[in-house]
Amino acid sequence: MLIFKKYSPPKIKYLLGIMLPIIATQASLVGMNFFDTVMSGNYSSADLAGVAVGSNIWMIVLTTISGILMASMTIIANLLGEGNTSAISDVVRKSLVMAIAFNLAIIAAGIVLLPPILEEIGLEPEVYHVAKGYLIAIGCGSPAALLTIPLRSMVDAMGFTNKSMKIYLIALPFNAILNYCFIFGAFGLPAFGGIGAGITTAITYWILFLMYCYIVVCTSPFNTYQICSKNDAVENIEKEKQLTYFSYLKMGLPLGLSVMLETSIFGVTAGLVAKFGTVALAAHQAAINFASMIYMIPLSFSLAANIIIGYEYGARNMRMLKMYTRLFIELSCGVGIIYIILELIFCGQIAHLYSNDIEVIPIITNLIMLACIWQVGDMLCAPMQGITRGIKDMNATLIAAVIAFWVICLPLGFYIDYYLNMGVYSYWISLDIGALTSAIVMFFRLRHDMKRLA
Repeated sequence: MLIFKKYSPPKIKYLLGIMLPIIATQASLVGMNFFDTVMSGNYSSADLAGVAVGSNIWMIVLTTISGILMASMTIIANLLGEGNTSAISDVVRKSLVMAIAFNLAIIAAGIVLLPPILEEIGLEPEVYHVAKGYLIAIGCGSPAALLTIPLRSMVDAMGFTNKSMKIYLIALPFNAILNYCFIFGAFGLPAFGGIGAGITTAITYWILFLMYCYIVVCTSPFNTYQICSKNDAVENIEKEKQLTYFSYLKMGLPLGLSVMLETSIFGVTAGLVAKFGTVALAAHQAAINFASMIYMIPLSFSLAANIIIGYEYGARNMRMLKMYTRLFIELSCGVGIIYIILELIFCGQIAHLYSNDIEVIPIITNLIMLACIWQVGDMLCAPMQGITRGIKDMNATLIAAVIAFWVICLPLGFYIDYYLNMGVYSYWISLDIGALTSAIVMFFRLRHDMKRLA
């Protein structure tokens, strides 16, 4: 309560009005992944491990491209703060064009690289079959997944995060029902096991895309921007002020690379954990899935900070920018302490949600306890990432990711594994240290940015 007493009620209300729907949206996204993991795990440990490998590879690709395309969120927020709304439609259209180009690249790369990558990991035959089938199914939904990102960025950046919340809450039960049908077999469908989770995810991507198309094209105020038709207002903007693909990528690539480096470290560790066997890999995936669920809260702070700080930066309102900066960090820490305490109390019960295998459950419990340490880093780091993006410092998260996860985390994981022989726990201890290091790097970078703006 002390946090709220320091700030005026309208500012708190505005922040929560943006952020709470984002939390609900992220909860729906995580819920979909939760259904994939839990239902696959209850089908068999091999299917859970196959979905683990497949989803880790896909998430590296998806989050990297999402990071690049979501530069449009910062650009749109800045334009709104400046009062330059006529350029918004051009930003969204350019983002959609890049989404199509990236999707063609994904399909080509998947055809050429997918089999050798899976073979290199050294999976058991049954796990290999599930992982490959899962990724092929996901590929059918990748166009919709990428095209949805610019549309959601537009809706959220304009402050209508409640519309995204409604879209994802509608999609969530469809995802759960389809998972049950395709994984276990129902209503005459065959049981696909873990591959069914990929089929369901692809269908869900198309459902989300169609709903966003309806919102942006057919409802106010988004239809006034005429995303699907040429907007004469853009032609009247001075040429030097128009957004180019180069300037877009200049902002998006550092963010995409930073997300790739953060996400891929989890994919790399999953590959390294695979050598410890299917039981260890299944436990690793279950714990990663739960940690991802919890990460939706700091990530929501990050996305909300990107929108609000981006608007204030565009309006050049430095006093409000600094006030919201303090509020985001303090509120994130307060909420983070609560959910970490709850995790420590209920980690055993959480493990039972993911598996009924008596070998897997104790490992999941221990990994969830270790995850609490890196969540301390997340609750500090995530809002600072959103703040720096809002002020167009896209390199901050890239610098932090390189230092924390690839200079420190991965080499440390190898050392603990091969010299201290701590098995699957080796890489979780190194992830803890990497997350804390990332928070420290972001703190000093943000402090530098604030001095620059002063």
